[in-house]
Amino acid sequence: MIILSAPQKAALQKLIDCHGKVTIARAHTPTSITAPTATALQRLGLGTREGNTFLIDPDLALRTLYPGNIDHPISDTQHPLTITVTPTLTLNAGTFQRTSAGYTLTTNPKPLINQIIDQIDLQPANISYPHHWHHAVEGVVLATLTTFWGTYLCTLNDPLTSPHPDIRNYYRPQDTRLLAASEFQRITAEAGYAFHQIMSYRSTRGEAAYRELIAKAYRDLPRFHSQVAKDRYQNVIFTALALTSHQPKPLSADPLQILSTALAYESTNRTLTPYINTSTPPGHPLRPHQIRFTKPDLQNIMYQTSAYFSTIAWNLTHLFDSSLTTYAQQFALHWQHKPIPSAINLP
Repeated sequence: MIILSAPQKAALQKLIDCHGKVTIARAHTPTSITAPTATALQRLGLGTREGNTFLIDPDLALRTLYPGNIDHPISDTQHPLTITVTPTLTLNAGTFQRTSAGYTLTTNPKPLINQIIDQIDLQPANISYPHHWHHAVEGVVLATLTTFWGTYLCTLNDPLTSPHPDIRNYYRPQDTRLLAASEFQRITAEAGYAFHQIMSYRSTRGEAAYRELIAKAYRDLPRFHSQVAKDRYQNVIFTALALTSHQPKPLSADPLQILSTALAYESTNRTLTPYINTSTPPGHPLRPHQIRFTKPDLQNIMYQTSAYFSTIAWNLTHLFDSSLTTYAQQFALHWQHKPIPSAINLP
């Protein structure tokens, strides 16, 4: 693996943008590099100098600067899609294979959220509950489990992989679409399923076990925020529902249907929609297991989602009060979430 300095990385990016040809000048410009940088790249075997011009194969520049974006050969080989969350927690998000039509990503039969819950359950419980347990903290953990680690989204933000070439200097062009429709559908379906599983855990294992799970996840899982306040818009929705839902309603009642939809699918859908409803296609193909979001992107996504789930946690506890267990069980056992696709395709 070639270790590049910051000026060398910047020069390779210019060569990619300029289709492998830039001029050599005394100062860096969008279409030129300096002589010392050109000499250093040539010594590394990354291009040649011809007079005042520096040349390189654009594919070589791309493979060197973004090693994780190399196309796998077309074959029957299934490559594992493994994510290291912590030194003691690893997730298997399935496999991917490159075909003549693109990439096919096959989902693991055991969903990510079930893998996480099983592994967190094995961790010691010598913990103290965080301050402001039921609002800001619980919302952050539910969002982290439901939207990030429990979905395909975590495979698009693995620091052990390379960023998509359109992400430069940790900046993503705002109008560039770096999330495929099939990926979006898998993430939202997994988010709905993840919340379904967490509520099932709560109803079958009890409130004490649920709180212990949340506290362990808060302690052990990487997250983007420590606590996030309720979302005002979502709080209005829940308050209105509470006014018409003082007592548990039949499972077919509209308020329950609206509320269950708002729980996970809508929270994830609303925060990710701006990243797919953009006009400009990516300048380079989308690859599996590739960084597609910048840190500010992720902080924004997880902040909004955490605010939604803080609202959910607060309202389930306070507005519904004694009906909490009944509602949670109804959500867990009867909400008709969208099934997780067994495979998705990237052209």
